[in-house]
Amino acid sequence: ISAEVAQENNVKWLTLEEMWPLCDYITVHVPLIPPTKYLICKATLDKCKKGVKVINVARGGIINETELLEALNNGQCGGAGLDVFEVEPLKDWNLVEHPKVLATSHLGASTKEAQLKCGQEVASQFVPFSTNANTGLPGVLNSPALVSSLSQENAPWLMLATNLAHIVGKISSKSTGTFEATVIGKSNSGNLKSFIPAAVSIGLLNAAGQTGVNVVNASSLAEKAGIKINFVQSDVECCGGDTSCLKIST
Repeated sequence: ISAEVAQENNVKWLTLEEMWPLCDYITVHVPLIPPTKYLICKATLDKCKKGVKVINVARGGIINETELLEALNNGQCGGAGLDVFEVEPLKDWNLVEHPKVLATSHLGASTKEAQLKCGQEVASQFVPFSTNANTGLPGVLNSPALVSSLSQENAPWLMLATNLAHIVGKISSKSTGTFEATVIGKSNSGNLKSFIPAAVSIGLLNAAGQTGVNVVNASSLAEKAGIKINFVQSDVECCGGDTSCLKIST
């Protein structure tokens, strides 16, 4: 998270080194990758207030459990809540059985309440999906693009943008960088901006040999490939009458 995003949400952005001495509680919500291996260890705990509390419900291995146990014993750490461990099933129970440790199973989504909520969320997605309601699909990545592409009135635009971009990708010497998709004329289709860039990305990526591209993942795959789509919509008359045109430029 950048400092700018933090500021927009009224959050003060700090580096880890600035944060450790201020913490009363440390909650871990990161993946286990090389930079986070043993993120919480003696070196970091020693920088914290005496009696700091630690909660890890992310992945085992983010906390150095041997050094956490040492900190619990000498009072530098005042308590820990854990539901993941470096070695599972557990072989060493000293940490789990420590009086200052609350250990649970990593099964937060398996309670009766959580399962009921999951069922309700799945059911709530079927209604807009089956009715093509332009309301978004709860929990679906890039759902505006997906919902818009399901509309019958938008289907021709989706096909046109994809095929035209595929042609551009084949005949152009440019395969990455910024492309501009311009819709000229008055269109009766709603919210073209939500799916035209994705459709153009599909065509360009397919032209480059990429497979498995769809309106949901097109934007992220295009970004990884170094492709950026700028969308422009103009009400200037195109070819007379109510005709609408799509132009893709490099």
